Amino acid sequence: MLPVPFTISFISLLFGLHLLWMNRFDRVEQIQTVRLENIRESGISIEGFEWVVTGDELAIRVHRDKNSSSKAALLRLPGLHEVGWLHMRFRLKANNLGPGSEKWQDGRLILEWFRPGEEFPNAGSCIGTVRFNEDGGLSDFVVPSPSEASIPLLRIEHLGESGTLELAELEIDSVKESTIWTYGKWICLGGWISWVAALINFISSSGALRSTGMALLWGTMATEFAVPGPWQNQNPLLSKFRIGTDSYSPQSSSKATMQDDPASLPLTGAVPALGELKAKGNYALQIKARLTPLRPLLHALLLGIPTLLMAWVVGKKATWYAMLLLALMIEFSQYAFGYGFDATDVADIFFDVMGILIFLWLSKKISDKFPILCQPPRCCRS
Repeated sequence: MLPVPFTISFISLLFGLHLLWMNRFDRVEQIQTVRLENIRESGISIEGFEWVVTGDELAIRVHRDKNSSSKAALLRLPGLHEVGWLHMRFRLKANNLGPGSEKWQDGRLILEWFRPGEEFPNAGSCIGTVRFNEDGGLSDFVVPSPSEASIPLLRIEHLGESGTLELAELEIDSVKESTIWTYGKWICLGGWISWVAALINFISSSGALRSTGMALLWGTMATEFAVPGPWQNQNPLLSKFRIGTDSYSPQSSSKATMQDDPASLPLTGAVPALGELKAKGNYALQIKARLTPLRPLLHALLLGIPTLLMAWVVGKKATWYAMLLLALMIEFSQYAFGYGFDATDVADIFFDVMGILIFLWLSKKISDKFPILCQPPRCCRS
């Protein structure tokens, strides 16, 4: 059982991380919110896509029967030119949308990026999918631009065999990282590293230098795989982002048109479908997507290899507690970011723990057989 000061400081760090993440982004005030009304009033008309008004709600809908081909449309976002981050809120719905034989053949929403001077936009990332009679709910997240010279475009694709796809409640804001986040993230990271270093030293009495070194390793892995994590889109952490209130009413926001958009933008409207998209995210997610059958092994190695190093430097007991905490934070961060938690995640935790235990056992075998190799460097000795 940890002493009370450790427990209180741990809870305080969790609360501080949550509060900091909520305030990560600020709205760019001089750029108006883009809604479906803006796109409709720009005068765009696409064959096979229809505007549907239900009371005060507006949606864009596309239907496909079994005798027609897949349908896709590329939409310009009036007033959004060169941006750094986009805060997106939208709802995708499907009505009897029968998917195709491939897992990506359903209804989907894709964000693309166009750079002036290029002929075609870069194939972006899929930000929403639905099939059958799914209501995707209100999606709410922030997407980074590949560069500040890129212009966002929205692509809607119906790749299923039949049924209806509908996009509703669309709101897109240009946002930037807040000053609080710019400086606060380093303070928060320093707090976590200090806490882990104190925990390791409390358990192992390994000294400040070795404890801090391993805490830095722990902190690096936590930022790569937990928060912010490997995901390209930045989801709210349990609570919605506080980006500030919209200073424009829906009526004044609808004044944003394509008249101010760069003339070099590609023509929008009906376009060919993109087909299968490459996995997005950092190197870990891409490896995981390509080597799905090896997922248990990848999880075991992800935490097992650092475990071997940490056990060599600060001992097995401190390593066990530090790495177990990291494994739990990695898996439960997925739930906190809205990616769900199911039997697959339980299996991931199991293989994480198995990797830690196997490499702890391996570290003992190596130290017994080659004791001289498992002595820490002089600079790391107490």
